[in-house]
Amino acid sequence: MADGHHRGQNLLIEALDARAVYNAGTSSPWSMMNGIDNRIDAVLFVGYHAKAGSGNAILAHTWSKEVLDLKINGQSHGEFGLNTLIAGYFSAPVLFVSGDQTIAEEAAALLPEIETAVVKQATGYFSGYCLTPDRTRQLLEESAKKAVENFLHGSAPRPLKISSPVDIEVEFISPDMAESAARIPASERRSGRAVGIVCADLPQAFSAFRTMCNLV
Repeated sequence: MADGHHRGQNLLIEALDARAVYNAGTSSPWSMMNGIDNRIDAVLFVGYHAKAGSGNAILAHTWSKEVLDLKINGQSHGEFGLNTLIAGYFSAPVLFVSGDQTIAEEAAALLPEIETAVVKQATGYFSGYCLTPDRTRQLLEESAKKAVENFLHGSAPRPLKISSPVDIEVEFISPDMAESAARIPASERRSGRAVGIVCADLPQAFSAFRTMCNLV
């Protein structure tokens, strides 16, 4: 279990199932995907947001408030897409995602077979219709159970793979941020707000993305 929000210290470890192992903190190699490796059979995402710029999406963002868009080999991705590709690099499929209706639509566009749990209906960036905690827990349990059953029956999504080399492009909300991010060796300024770099593989591209974000 990896805590992928803010500083990665949001869960009550004493409330977790005794079988769980809790990945916490922010400096881990794979960040919110820390713990992923070739031994992982499948991945489930709980409490995700739609990508930056999405309408009718609660707290829509991609990694940080400074990022306007992230493109990987020319395709726009949010955290769902980025982390799905990381899972796919290790041959693990993503079976499930929960959140509002907009992240559910974003996920289904990338993985049509994915199981989604819409636990809130966004009406704006800071507003939405939310289910009660009891109903939310019930929906999460039912949807996650169905996702795992689909996986065991062979009807779940396949791991999402990406070809190498990997072209990563980050568009920031202002030109000064792009100026800072473009200090990475081998990167190039592609527009006033966008910086790109061609990397050998996905791990290198992920590292470049994190470094760009840390520089701004």
